[in-house]
This record gives sequence, C-alpha cells and structure tokens, in this order.
Amino acid sequence: MLLPLLPNGRVNMAHSLTPLPIDALSPEVDSLWKSGQNAVLSAPTGSGKSTRMPQLLAKLAGPEKTILVLQPRRVAARMLARRVAEEWQTRLGEAVGYHIRHDRKATDSTRIIFLTEGILLRRLQRDPHLNGVAAVIFDEFHERHLAGDVGLAMVRRLQRKHRADLRLIVMSATLSAEGLQDYLAPARTLSSDGRTFPVEIAYTKASEIDSRAPIWKNVASAFRREARNGFEGDCLIFMPGAFEIRKTIEAIEALPESRLFEVLRLHGEQSADEQDRAFNASKRPKIIVSTNIAETSLTLPEVRLVIDGGLARIAGYDARRGLNTLLVEPISRASADQRAGRAGRVAPGRCLRLWTQSEHSFRPAFLAPEIHRLELAETLLGLHAAGVQSITTLEWFDPPNDERVQEAEELLTQLAAIDPEKGLTSKGADLARLPLHPRLGSLVLEAARLKQAELGCLLAGLLESRSIFDHRVDRSVEKRRDALLEPALDLGSDHLALILAWQGAEHARFSLPWGKEHGIKVNAAREAARSASQLISALKELGQFQAERSPLTNETLQRILLAGFADNVAKRLNRQNYSTQTARGRRGDIDRKSLARSADWVVATELQERTIGKDVSVFLTQNTPINPTLLKECFEGQFTTQRETRLEGSQGRIVTVTEERFRELVISSKEADQVDTSAAAGLLAEAVRRGDVVLKEWTLRVDEWISRVNFLARACPDYGFSPFTEEDKQLVIEQLCFGAKSFSEIKKKPVMPLLEDWLPAGLAPEVTRLAPRELNLGERKRFRVRYPEAGSPIVSGQLQKFYDLPHATFAIAEGRVLPRVELLAPNQRPAQLTDDLDAFWQGSYEAVKKELRGRYPKHEWR
Repeated sequence: MLLPLLPNGRVNMAHSLTPLPIDALSPEVDSLWKSGQNAVLSAPTGSGKSTRMPQLLAKLAGPEKTILVLQPRRVAARMLARRVAEEWQTRLGEAVGYHIRHDRKATDSTRIIFLTEGILLRRLQRDPHLNGVAAVIFDEFHERHLAGDVGLAMVRRLQRKHRADLRLIVMSATLSAEGLQDYLAPARTLSSDGRTFPVEIAYTKASEIDSRAPIWKNVASAFRREARNGFEGDCLIFMPGAFEIRKTIEAIEALPESRLFEVLRLHGEQSADEQDRAFNASKRPKIIVSTNIAETSLTLPEVRLVIDGGLARIAGYDARRGLNTLLVEPISRASADQRAGRAGRVAPGRCLRLWTQSEHSFRPAFLAPEIHRLELAETLLGLHAAGVQSITTLEWFDPPNDERVQEAEELLTQLAAIDPEKGLTSKGADLARLPLHPRLGSLVLEAARLKQAELGCLLAGLLESRSIFDHRVDRSVEKRRDALLEPALDLGSDHLALILAWQGAEHARFSLPWGKEHGIKVNAAREAARSASQLISALKELGQFQAERSPLTNETLQRILLAGFADNVAKRLNRQNYSTQTARGRRGDIDRKSLARSADWVVATELQERTIGKDVSVFLTQNTPINPTLLKECFEGQFTTQRETRLEGSQGRIVTVTEERFRELVISSKEADQVDTSAAAGLLAEAVRRGDVVLKEWTLRVDEWISRVNFLARACPDYGFSPFTEEDKQLVIEQLCFGAKSFSEIKKKPVMPLLEDWLPAGLAPEVTRLAPRELNLGERKRFRVRYPEAGSPIVSGQLQKFYDLPHATFAIAEGRVLPRVELLAPNQRPAQLTDDLDAFWQGSYEAVKKELRGRYPKHEWR
C-alpha cells in the first residue's frame, strides 16, 4: 500500500491511504524504475491508476523531480489533482497541482502536476528538454486525442535524443498494450485488477424507443421506468452536448418521479464551481446529466444507475469542405463499456442502453484516433516551433494521413507561418508562441500591427470560446439586446456584435441579472476576458503589444478578420437566397440569423456543418461584410486573371470568359466575343462521351461499319486498313464538334462522311466490297453478315436458304476468310452455329431437323 509523501518527499507516517488494486504493483514499478524501462499499464476502471501511479513515481523520483500526468479533459485534471492533494494532505497548488487552459494551480516546486495534453505541447516549446521532469504519464491514452498522440511522439523523441533518464508511462483501460510496448521499447507491460462491481447491462426494446421523438424524450421515459422499478444511489445519464443536457433536465424535472432527486448537469462549458457540484456530497440522491467527460478517470461515487443515450458529439474534419465538424454520432462499443463501468465503481449497478442489443453489434469497436480525423495546422506549427523540420521524420505511434499534412501545410503557407520550402518564418515562430490556432494567432498579430492589440486578443478569446449569446430569450430581452448591439446591427457584423455584447457585460461587471436581462452569458464573457488577458501577456512577451490604440473603423475590423480567415471570404451568388461561394471554391449559405445576411461580400470565421434531413449543408455563421477592393489591397499577389472556355447551362452553350479570381473565388467575369474553337470541340466531345448529349446520326449502322473496318485491319492489313480505336473515335467526335458552340449544333450532324474520310484515300468503297453487310446469292437468298470485335465474322440466315450451298460459297475478304454460319429456325432464332457447314449436313443436321420439323411441319425439310 502506498503512503503519502510530505512536500519534502518524506513519507507521512501519520496518515495511511485506503488500499486500491494498483498498490499491489509497487514492487514491479520499483524494479522497472531502477532498470530504466518505460511502462504500459493496463488497468480497468476503479484500479486507482490515475491517483496512485503518480504518487508512486514521485516517491521513486525523489524530492527535486516533477511528475507530469496528462489528462484528456480539464475537469479530470482538476479533480484528480484535488484528490491526490487530499491524499498527500497538502494544499492544492503546492506539492500537487494542475495546469489547464486559463487555470493554473502549480509552482516551480510542485511535485505532481496534472495537465491537459495541449499544455504539454506548449511546455515543450518553452522547455524542449523538460528539465526537472522525471516522468511523463499519459493517462486514458485509449481516447487517442490528437494532442496526446503528438505529445507522446515528442516526448519519445526527447527521450531517444537527449533524455534517456526520462520515464514514459502510458496508461489505459481498454487499449491493446502490445503495440505500445513495442513502440516504447525497452518497456514492460503491467496490469492490475480493477476495484469494480458487477454491472447489469440492459438494452432497450425497439418497442420502447420512439424513433420520431428527440432523444431526451426517450431518456425521460427510460428514467421513469427505472424509477418506478426502484434503484438505489445516484443516476448518471450520458447525452451528447449542453443543449441535449438542458432539454433532458427539463423533461426529467417535469416527471413526478424526479422530485426526490437533485438534478445536475456536467459538461465542459460549465465553470469549475458548477462542475464540482456533480462530485460533491449531497443530502439527496442526484441525477447527473453529463457529456462524455464523465466517461473515464473520474469517480462519481454514489452512481448505481447509468442511462446511456449512446450518442456523442464527435470531432472530425471534412477535407472536401475544408472545415472541422462536430456531429452527433453513435459512440463505439468501447465507449459504451466505459460508460457502463461508471455504475460499478463502489457497488453493484445497472446500465440501461437506449438501443437494441442487435444494434450494438453494428457499432464500431473503437473510435478512429483524432490524428486521422482532425485538421493538423496548429499541430504542425507547434512541431515546427519545437524543431521538427518534417512531420514525417517524427516517430509516431500512429502516423497522420499525408493528405491531412498537406492541407495543414497549405494553410500555414497561406498564413505566412511557413515559407514555400516549409521552413518556419519569423511570423510562424510568433504564432507558435501564442496559445491559439494559427488562424486566430494571425488575427491577433494583425490587430497588434494596427494598434488594436487588446481588441484583437478579445476577439480571439470570443471566437475560440463558447458563444456569449443566449438564444433562448423572449422578445423583450431581444429588444434590450438589440439596443445594446445597435452599431453592429447597422454594420451587419456578427463580430462587432460579439465585441459590443462583451463590453456591455464588462461594464455591468459581469452581473448575472444584467446578463439575463440582455440575453448574454456573462460567465462565457468572463471566460473570454481571461483568455484575452492571457493573450495580451503573450503579446507582451513577443514584444508585439503597443499600449497606443488607434480608432476602430470598419476597415480595421475587416483587415483583422482577413488576416486569419481570407480563405473564408465569400461572395453572394444571388439575391433570391443566401447561397455563396468561398475563396476555397466551396458553396455555403449565410446563416439566416447572421447580421451579415444581406451583404454581398463577407468574411466568415465560423463554418458549421448541419444535417438537415438526409443532407449535410454548410452554413457561414459568424460573418462581417467586407469591401472587395480592400481584399485586393491586402492580398494583391493572390489575385489571378484566367481565360477559360467552358460549357454553360443544360443546352450546352460554349462560352469563353476572362475571370479575375481571388484564390478560387471569381471576383469578376467577362464573356469574350470569340470562342476558342479547339477548346470548344474538346468540351463538346467530352459531353458526348459522358452521355450529356446524344449524336442522333451515330447509329447502330455506324458501329457496324467500325466493326467491319476493324475486321479488315485483321484480315487485309496489306490494303492499308488499321484498327479504329476508342481514341480514334474521340478524335472523330472532336472533329465533328469542331466549329460548334452548343449541343444543338452537333446533335444532327452526319457522322458517316467523317468516318469514311478517316480511311486512307480510296479505301471507303473497299469496305463494302471486302466486308459486306449482306451476301446476295440470288433466288431470294440474302444473308446478313456480322463482324464481332473478336473471332470470325458470322453469316446468318434461315436454315432452308443454306440448302445446296457449300460453305466455301460464303468466303469474304477476297476469299481470305471463311465466316462461321448461323442457321436460324423459322422463328428467326438461332438453331445452330457452325464453323463447317458441309460437316453440319452430314452430322448434327438430322437431330436439328427432327426437333424443328415437329414444330414447323409446313416448311421444307430435306
């Protein structure tokens, strides 16, 4: 059993800890530490790995060394640090602390620091060798967050190149340890039992799920059934996001069965105090409605019942549209198991899944790692700043996709963060030191250049944080808010509205009553202020901050936004709807609630994917109108003039236009008087190939003629015949299209004259003579000849017409080729196909005659 340490590293003998399964690994960890190996710890929920392993390593490392413990979520980092501080009997922030975004309780002498994965990457930029750090623990690695994968690769690189004494410990409840052990070699795999209790897994019957109702309605119905059956302890309900949590709480609080419970919410947008309420003791049993932040690491001690909605908001990246997405999707089976385990931490429990057992088997086993799902620009910039010249040279546990890397490099090049040779620029070095995505960092640096540093930092804080607007307000609140935002309404700028709303909240000292009166979330406004303050400090460290402030004009605001989001400049396509085209060449709609919905030109800082029915649409949701002349002033080198010939409209009209473009966005277009005839012919021919237009004169007879020519190329090459290929066919079609300017001009054009001209002079008549479509042998004996692409030609006719005609009679191509003979029954269907007509009469004819004579007795049968 582990004993707590005093801040000076000595064991506090006056206090003992409650034994946990992980304590049994103490001798193995001690041996591993002395041998200098890394470790992979596989331990299920309830084993104590997140709290006890850091303490054990701190004891082994000695009093002057620090243990870093990475957590995928901020709330987990805070709560675990608080728990370990309690076990050490020290104040939080002294011997044990945490460091998360906008919140740090740790000093240079803190022995154990719980931090989120992104903070580690920032620390590596400032301190590439992690001086004073004895070990880095990657907890809950199975979640495979992008920052976790990058952090592991960077620390592994550091360990190999400079810090052989640094220990790496990767801990997970569900991830296979085999691949990690190889990656971390020399390494040892440790495993521990969990202190868990049995959990009954129940699935919902299809008859109990209303597929037409929103998920919170089904959750409320499930809770009512469980409550009527009776259960002890607290209930934990998993929902995908804050909106669904609010609707679920409203639905549950409307039930009489909920009156004995305290109903709480738990999600990442809450303040620390609000999150803590879910973990603190309560006089009444609790119903905690949470996102997946309650899925791992944390213990909600009294939970006995889990109701799992089976959904989560899952981050991804749509390369086709060039935007990050956050869509509600079914969770994996591994996540479902993690959620179920919440009900068995301290006593037997029950988990009710709101999907059927048959549906469960179709869910993915694991969610794909974020490194394969997310945009990599910020990651790539951080790696450049940390001295990694090429992302491909980094030793990855799971390398990123080449296409994702290329997209990130293109964005960083556009932002002038890296040069064309992929080297870090001076601007890129500054951007890497700002705790922001490179887009927002570019915005902040441009604002500082324009002597609006404080506004730029505030705007970045507002854009990266949750919305400060409450959209669930009545008309009276909207009127008060509109009065506050009047200048933004006049300009039609969503960004100015954000700034004015924040200034109002600050002037009211972030008063909650004032926020409710104006429909503004003052907690979110306060969070943006903390972020802005942090950014101002970072700017001062860079020497980029100027206290002098210039007037804020429309042009200044536009320049600031364009610095980070020039590729999101969009031009409205018409006045009938809100459809636009962006500088990326993509289509999207200005959101109907945007203040810029009437503008012809906007710059957007947020694009959202929304599922509407079966379709996924892109909406520009944060916009400011821009002057297109300003765009050219700021990005003159990215404007091009292109002359292009193309098809327009369903009638296939050919036009040649000269376009001025900003990246892929057409700024202006002028149609030329003259069409490029060569390009037009190629476009029309391609339309024919695709089937967009049908050449009415390209008949079956034309295809037969081509088959006859190809036959003669095989049988009579000495005449000068050569095969007619698909490429030849396209060239003939292009020739047919030459000079035409629309579909209508080529639909009825004659084809055969062009094909005959394709042959060398004098050969066109020879096609009819050497490869006739029909053999006329007199006395009403006419035979059709077919020319397959492979094999011999086929002479076809009714069986009786072949009487008295030897096979040699049908020789073609000046007697060089003896075709096969197809004998037809009186109903004109094939009765026999033979290569030797003479042998047919002596052989199988009698069998054929016997069969056909009974069916057609009036015909001649010899």
